[in-house]
Amino acid sequence: MADIARRTEHRYGNRPTMKDVAARAGVGLKTVSRVVNGEPGVTPDTERRVREAIEILGFRRNDSARVLRKGRTATVGLVLEDLADPFYGPLSRAVEEVARAHGALLFNGSSAEDPEREQELALALCARRV
Repeated sequence: MADIARRTEHRYGNRPTMKDVAARAGVGLKTVSRVVNGEPGVTPDTERRVREAIEILGFRRNDSARVLRKGRTATVGLVLEDLADPFYGPLSRAVEEVARAHGALLFNGSSAEDPEREQELALALCARRV
Protein backbone atom coordinates (compact mmCIF):
# COMPACT_ATOMS: atom_id res chain seq x y z
CA MET A 1 0.00 0.00 0.00
CA ALA A 2 2.88 2.36 0.77
CA ASP A 3 4.29 1.70 -2.72
CA ILE A 4 1.01 2.74 -4.34
CA ALA A 5 0.91 5.90 -2.25
CA ARG A 6 4.54 6.65 -3.12
CA ARG A 7 3.87 6.03 -6.83
CA THR A 8 0.88 8.40 -6.80
CA GLU A 9 2.79 11.00 -4.77
CA HIS A 10 5.58 11.13 -7.35
CA ARG A 11 3.27 11.19 -10.36
CA TYR A 12 1.30 14.15 -9.12
CA GLY A 13 3.90 15.83 -6.92
CA ASN A 14 7.62 16.24 -7.38
CA ARG A 15 9.16 14.18 -10.13
CA PRO A 16 11.43 11.41 -8.83
CA THR A 17 15.08 11.80 -9.73
CA MET A 18 17.86 9.36 -10.48
CA LYS A 19 19.08 10.03 -6.94
CA ASP A 20 15.71 8.81 -5.62
CA VAL A 21 16.02 5.66 -7.72
CA ALA A 22 19.60 5.07 -6.54
CA ALA A 23 18.59 5.44 -2.89
CA ARG A 24 15.60 3.10 -3.30
CA ALA A 25 17.69 0.46 -5.12
CA GLY A 26 20.69 0.82 -2.81
CA VAL A 27 23.11 1.63 -5.62
CA GLY A 28 25.14 4.55 -6.86
CA LEU A 29 23.94 7.22 -9.25
CA LYS A 30 26.24 5.96 -12.04
CA THR A 31 24.67 2.50 -11.77
CA VAL A 32 21.21 3.99 -12.29
CA SER A 33 22.56 5.95 -15.25
CA ARG A 34 23.99 2.77 -16.77
CA VAL A 35 20.67 0.97 -16.44
CA VAL A 36 18.61 3.88 -17.79
CA ASN A 37 20.94 4.33 -20.76
CA GLY A 38 21.37 0.63 -21.49
CA GLU A 39 25.10 0.65 -20.81
CA PRO A 40 27.06 -2.47 -19.83
CA GLY A 41 28.66 -3.11 -16.45
CA VAL A 42 25.61 -3.87 -14.29
CA THR A 43 24.83 -7.30 -12.89
CA PRO A 44 21.40 -8.75 -13.67
CA ASP A 45 20.38 -8.61 -9.98
CA THR A 46 21.38 -4.95 -9.68
CA GLU A 47 19.61 -4.09 -12.91
CA ARG A 48 16.46 -5.80 -11.62
CA ARG A 49 16.59 -3.76 -8.37
CA VAL A 50 17.08 -0.51 -10.29
CA ARG A 51 14.23 -1.30 -12.70
CA GLU A 52 11.95 -2.15 -9.75
CA ALA A 53 12.83 1.16 -8.11
CA ILE A 54 12.14 2.98 -11.39
CA GLU A 55 8.72 1.30 -11.62
CA ILE A 56 7.78 1.90 -7.99
CA LEU A 57 8.84 5.55 -8.03
CA GLY A 58 7.46 6.26 -11.49
CA PHE A 59 10.80 7.65 -12.66
CA ARG A 60 10.98 9.00 -16.21
CA ARG A 61 14.21 10.13 -17.82
CA ASN A 62 14.49 13.91 -18.20
CA ASP A 63 15.07 14.30 -21.93
CA SER A 64 15.71 18.04 -21.57
CA ALA A 65 18.75 17.33 -19.42
CA ARG A 66 19.88 14.65 -21.85
CA VAL A 67 19.68 17.15 -24.74
CA LEU A 68 21.93 19.55 -22.86
CA ARG A 69 24.51 16.81 -22.30
CA LYS A 70 24.42 15.20 -25.72
CA GLY A 71 23.52 18.20 -27.88
CA ARG A 72 20.88 16.30 -29.87
CA THR A 73 17.19 15.64 -29.38
CA ALA A 74 16.53 12.47 -31.41
CA THR A 75 13.54 14.26 -32.91
CA VAL A 76 12.62 15.04 -36.50
CA GLY A 77 10.39 17.90 -37.55
CA LEU A 78 8.10 17.66 -40.55
CA VAL A 79 6.34 20.80 -41.76
CA LEU A 80 3.57 20.05 -44.24
CA GLU A 81 1.24 22.30 -46.17
CA ASP A 82 -2.00 20.79 -44.88
CA LEU A 83 -2.22 17.85 -42.48
CA ALA A 84 -5.87 17.36 -43.45
CA ASP A 85 -4.90 16.62 -47.07
CA PRO A 86 -5.14 12.83 -47.63
CA PHE A 87 -1.76 12.82 -49.40
CA TYR A 88 0.10 13.85 -46.25
CA GLY A 89 -1.20 11.12 -43.91
CA PRO A 90 0.72 8.27 -45.58
CA LEU A 91 3.74 10.53 -46.09
CA SER A 92 3.81 11.48 -42.43
CA ARG A 93 3.40 7.84 -41.41
CA ALA A 94 6.33 6.77 -43.62
CA VAL A 95 8.58 9.50 -42.20
CA GLU A 96 7.55 8.50 -38.68
CA GLU A 97 8.40 4.84 -39.33
CA VAL A 98 11.89 5.75 -40.55
CA ALA A 99 12.42 8.13 -37.63
CA ARG A 100 11.29 5.45 -35.18
CA ALA A 101 13.61 2.88 -36.75
CA HIS A 102 16.44 5.30 -35.94
CA GLY A 103 15.25 5.90 -32.36
CA ALA A 104 13.79 9.32 -33.13
CA LEU A 105 10.44 10.95 -32.49
CA LEU A 106 8.54 12.84 -35.19
CA PHE A 107 6.84 16.21 -34.69
CA ASN A 108 4.41 17.34 -37.39
CA GLY A 109 3.28 20.85 -38.11
CA SER A 110 0.92 22.31 -40.69
CA SER A 111 1.75 25.58 -42.41
CA ALA A 112 -1.78 25.87 -43.87
CA GLU A 113 -0.02 26.91 -47.09
CA ASP A 114 1.07 30.13 -45.37
CA PRO A 115 4.78 30.97 -45.92
CA GLU A 116 4.93 33.01 -42.70
CA ARG A 117 3.47 30.13 -40.68
CA GLU A 118 5.92 27.74 -42.38
CA GLN A 119 8.85 29.92 -41.34
CA GLU A 120 7.43 30.26 -37.82
CA LEU A 121 7.18 26.46 -37.48
CA ALA A 122 10.66 25.88 -38.91
CA LEU A 123 12.20 28.41 -36.50
CA ALA A 124 10.26 26.95 -33.56
CA LEU A 125 11.55 23.46 -34.38
CA CYS A 126 15.11 24.77 -34.73
CA ALA A 127 14.84 26.60 -31.40
CA ARG A 128 13.96 23.25 -29.80
CA ARG A 129 16.89 21.55 -31.52
CA VAL A 130 14.60 19.37 -33.63
